[in-house]
Amino acid sequence: MSDSPPRKNPDVSSRIFGEEAFAVVPSRGEYDIMNTVGSRVWELIDGTRTVEEITAVICEEYEVDPRQAEADIREVLEDFRKHEMLA
Repeated sequence: MSDSPPRKNPDVSSRIFGEEAFAVVPSRGEYDIMNTVGSRVWELIDGTRTVEEITAVICEEYEVDPRQAEADIREVLEDFRKHEMLA
């Protein structure tokens, strides 16, 4: 996985409802619903924040171990990539 800031696929439409995000992926003709942390990671993806910066925010908000948080975030980002949600 690249160390450049993750970017959302511009063709993906998404909305946050409460603490869950809902994303429509036209290329797959499907939608994805994200859990609370996945939704927050999705929200933090702005094309400028690096994985490390996203990790720092998640660690501050959820009081988790930085190494575990980064591993989990990289896993979430890989899942987003597999589901064509990232550019």
